[in-house]
Amino acid sequence: MNPGGEALLAIELEARVADAERLAAMGDAHGALAALKQAVDHGHQYASALLGAWQVLGNFVETDVPAGLARLESAAAAGESAAAACLANLHAGGLQVEQDWPTSLGWLIRAAQLGNARALTQLALMAEGPAPDPLRINLLLAAATRDFAPAQYLLGNELRAADDPRHREIGAAWIGTAARGGDPTARAEVAPDQAIARSPGSVALEGFDWETVQSRCDPARWLTMRPGKKSYPLPQASTIVSLIPASWCHYLIGLAAQRLQRATVNDIARGRVVHSMRTNSSANFPAGDSDPLLQLVNHRMAQACGLPLDHQEQTCILHYLPGQSYEDHFDFIDPDVPLFHDELASRGQRVVTVLI
Repeated sequence: MNPGGEALLAIELEARVADAERLAAMGDAHGALAALKQAVDHGHQYASALLGAWQVLGNFVETDVPAGLARLESAAAAGESAAAACLANLHAGGLQVEQDWPTSLGWLIRAAQLGNARALTQLALMAEGPAPDPLRINLLLAAATRDFAPAQYLLGNELRAADDPRHREIGAAWIGTAARGGDPTARAEVAPDQAIARSPGSVALEGFDWETVQSRCDPARWLTMRPGKKSYPLPQASTIVSLIPASWCHYLIGLAAQRLQRATVNDIARGRVVHSMRTNSSANFPAGDSDPLLQLVNHRMAQACGLPLDHQEQTCILHYLPGQSYEDHFDFIDPDVPLFHDELASRGQRVVTVLI
């Protein structure tokens, strides 16, 4: 045994995975795959899960759904929470597999049991009910103590609804912690000298009542709950009432914060480019980076519009600082411009824009 050598190897493998993700973001498929396979060949479970996801979705490798699913399930069985979270997303979105919400929920719970903070937070938000709610608090606390800023803000918000002044004080401290962790909603609410919470370390998950979690977090309840709708002839618009809870909005804002980039426009000659007419930032969530809660949002939007789910573009979170803007523009593609014909043929025309 050589503990020092094993530690060095683990660090090296983490570096290879980071290289793979960085190169993938740059569009370097060959370099990303080469770096990832180095980690996979040494038994790195997260790398194996990532390769499995790529195989299922056809990202950077040839699509091989059975092999990718087998790789993901093997990594999840070995304790890799990201693999279980990916399987939950695939089944929620019907991505190369049959859409199956009970299966998705089962994998989401498995990811939470393995300590996945994003999965724990989603389950908390699916558990509808008035605040403060003990089940939501326990799930959010488990996620918050794993340094997940959106959960820290949501936990603070949950505790601020308590009658006990001490609980409200602890809630404010968690919001201070979320602000320090970069959560935009938290940063907008706290003073610079706000106290932060002293984390007790990652909360253990062995004692959780997962059967109750499963019964409280049934996605079918959200899929059958029809939103209210008010339509107006001029402008041609509708207001959708209670599409998603405010807490889901806070989750999406927190999730997007770490991936915001300068927003682009659709240029006739060059495609998607940064342009002076648009100065805000945005964060996109393509199918592979989505999750069951985001998929529920997509389903709710499709229901409200009366259009098929698979007609949607990828989810985009927009962020405007004071003074930033997007000058006058159209949200549709002009079919009379010849250079847009290929895009119309491949993507279709935008017929509805939904803003939450």
